Amino acid sequence: MSYLVKTKKKSILEQKAINDSLRLNDIETFKKELVPSQLSTTDFYLSIPEDYIIDTKPTPHGTNFYFVKKDTISSMDYYGGLYFGYQPNDFKITDGTCKTS
Repeated sequence: MSYLVKTKKKSILEQKAINDSLRLNDIETFKKELVPSQLSTTDFYLSIPEDYIIDTKPTPHGTNFYFVKKDTISSMDYYGGLYFGYQPNDFKITDGTCKTS
């Protein structure tokens, strides 16, 4: 029979479990702060932070929807966009952080 001995130092697995738990709490807190926002006149919604807006840009073949901060002077923690249209096109990878799948 083995017993765990409590010590002041945490094992690597305990530290990882604590970090994972904190990260999950951060994610859950972030998700609770999201507000559903309708994508223009579509039946689709995108949940975004309250201090962001959806900027709509029509194109000849569809519509681009960008989510950006309401306050354009403050720094953006994140941003992104969606394309709804009829002309699929691959996006060029601009740097190593860009994911295609």
